[in-house]
Amino acid sequence: MTSPARTTPRPRIAVVEDEHDLRDAVVDYLVASGYQTWGTDSAEAAYRQLVVEPVDIVLLDLGLPGEDGYSACRHLRQIPTLGVIVISAHDTVEDRVRAFECGADIYLQKPAAMREIVANIEALSRRLSQAPMPLPPQATTPVEAQPGRLGAAFTGRKGDLPLRSGIQVPAMSGQGRLQRPGQQTRDRRQLVGQPPQRRLRAD
Repeated sequence: MTSPARTTPRPRIAVVEDEHDLRDAVVDYLVASGYQTWGTDSAEAAYRQLVVEPVDIVLLDLGLPGEDGYSACRHLRQIPTLGVIVISAHDTVEDRVRAFECGADIYLQKPAAMREIVANIEALSRRLSQAPMPLPPQATTPVEAQPGRLGAAFTGRKGDLPLRSGIQVPAMSGQGRLQRPGQQTRDRRQLVGQPPQRRLRAD
């Protein structure tokens, strides 16, 4: 049975593993399978390489020299579009739970078969490609609307709307009054006059 044609590019992979033979074997297998892949032996080296050669998924060992894999996982999670697959000889429930709490997406136990690694890379890649892009942070500094640029600026306060004239229209209060900056508030009775008093006449 022929596998369906691939419609998305293969994810770029980094292998962070201090065992040289294992790292080289994984990198060679992934490159031969069509993945753009590089490897390092420490978290610190991976950070430097990521600056010049970004990736989509990191295969991460936990028992690294220097900064350990748990700390590295927390730092890598600061990249919201990056996936992390932990591959470790640590096999306790506590190890797995701690790795997930640090931000791991998948946890594989050594020795992991190459086909299993690739299958998990593909599954995580599909999930990442379907995830919505992170929204930019909301502005919090008030900005005055510019005349002639309707809707081009906002004050940063919920409910405020910019107008072409540059007047800020705040969200309506419970009394439903709008006013220009510096304008004295006048209530409805001042605007339309005091309604006439109705007297009840006894029959």
